Amino acid sequence: MYLSQARANAQLIKALEDGGSLATEKKQVEEWLKDFADAEVNLVRLTFELKEELKTHVHVPAPLSPRGHRPVETLADEVGVTDQSGSYLPAGGTLPTEKPE
Repeated sequence: MYLSQARANAQLIKALEDGGSLATEKKQVEEWLKDFADAEVNLVRLTFELKEELKTHVHVPAPLSPRGHRPVETLADEVGVTDQSGSYLPAGGTLPTEKPE
């Protein structure tokens, strides 16, 4: 962005040094602003719409068989397993601060 701003400033300086008038350059900029006034708003809107379209649906755990078997991950979540790599102990940062009575 800074490079494009520097280039635009250099072009303006050159135009003014070559005999151009500030009023003419100002008029040119005002025309450009009219043409591109909504460009940023449209870009943000388009980006938001694309992100919404690309979102995946939330997976709802469902039985894997007619007998009601459920994924191990779902059962682990229900019993409070926070480290599914093999430990049944809570992760270090989730240990209770009060000791049980």
